[in-house]
Amino acid sequence: MTCADAAHLPFKDGSFELVLCSKTLEHIVDDGAAIRELRRICGNACVITVPSFSSQRAKTHFKPDVNCTRDSHLRKYLRSDLEDTLGGLFGKVTICDLSSWYLSSAGILMHMFLPKRVASGFGYFFSKFAALDYRLSKAGAHGYSFICICKTAT
Repeated sequence: MTCADAAHLPFKDGSFELVLCSKTLEHIVDDGAAIRELRRICGNACVITVPSFSSQRAKTHFKPDVNCTRDSHLRKYLRSDLEDTLGGLFGKVTICDLSSWYLSSAGILMHMFLPKRVASGFGYFFSKFAALDYRLSKAGAHGYSFICICKTAT
């Protein structure tokens, strides 16, 4: 296990065939630097999940939790924000809207958008979260999210 600053990851370029960054970027001060690092260490694909806004109006009324008194979210994202940022770094970006973020759904999405050899081991991993997802959804713990499937240019 390695503990590191998301803007300065201690890994070589292309170290990982698949990188997963789930519910993290919204808590990082310089999310752009973190995204560039994810792209740098990713060999084939990167799956990024972030909370989403339903509209520009919702974004305008958002108040970042800079003092960590609520949920520590510094931002949420509009689809256009992600398309601009991720599209400039990765060869192909597919953004899926989810009314709720379920960890077990990530495996399904990866099989839809990534090569089988990349996604195969992760279906089993994410299926282990199904019971937890069910309990969290019953408690109303999930919100609106985007799952971004980012593929590197080949």
